[in-house]
Amino acid sequence: MSAALLLLLPFCAPSAASVRDAAAARFEKADAHLEKGRYEQARAELAAVKLAPDDPRQVRRWEREGAVRLREGKIAEARAAFTQALKAAGRLEVKGPDAGRAYAGMGLVLLRQEKPGLAARFFKRGLDFEPDEGTRLFLEEQIAELEAAGRPR
Repeated sequence: MSAALLLLLPFCAPSAASVRDAAAARFEKADAHLEKGRYEQARAELAAVKLAPDDPRQVRRWEREGAVRLREGKIAEARAAFTQALKAAGRLEVKGPDAGRAYAGMGLVLLRQEKPGLAARFFKRGLDFEPDEGTRLFLEEQIAELEAAGRPR
């Protein structure tokens, strides 16, 4: 390989793998900020995630945005973000933990908006999306509490 070509390599477009790694790193940083209550920094990391419109990680990006907004107490913004996550999950046919968490998040938003019957439907629907173990347990607990309280099914 010529010396000139070696000098140009750093200026080549990033590979798809490096873009995936960059997005994964941003998600990890956003999660770390969220865990420590640094919501502005978490939102900045999420805003910096660059994904193609057909990338299934769109679900995660919007779900995480909803989680940040929910923790900030910004219910309308959280609902809008979770709605985007759920639309992306439907459009891209995504199942799995990110979609399960999006349903859980929307259920929490609806509880905050004093709509327990609707919240229960979202919690139940989240179980259909192959949630991770922690989310599954959370969803089941929320459903049980709402049913024990005599909330509409």
